[in-house]
Amino acid sequence: MAQLTGLLAETLSISGAQLVKVFGTEEIETERVRAKGQELLEVKVKQALTGRWFTMVLGVITSVGPALVPRLHDVTGGGSSRRPGRPYARLYRQQTLSPEPAAGQR
Repeated sequence: MAQLTGLLAETLSISGAQLVKVFGTEEIETERVRAKGQELLEVKVKQALTGRWFTMVLGVITSVGPALVPRLHDVTGGGSSRRPGRPYARLYRQQTLSPEPAAGQR
């Protein structure tokens, strides 16, 4: 993008336009700008596609992840409970309802 901006600033400024006209290089400069614009377009399309794939993969992980956590808990021997939320509820109660230790016991 910076290269295209620099190229446009060189050719479209007053002194740049005068040089292009004096030397008769309008077609050459037009082709340079067209080629740089095409290159920038290709980079932007690749960037957009990569971003879409990344977003899709991240969406799948965030959708499937919570469903796999209880299964992994059962597979790793974390308990044979048929209620997958039970271990999490127990952990929540332990963390939120346990009394705070005294200042000297930390």
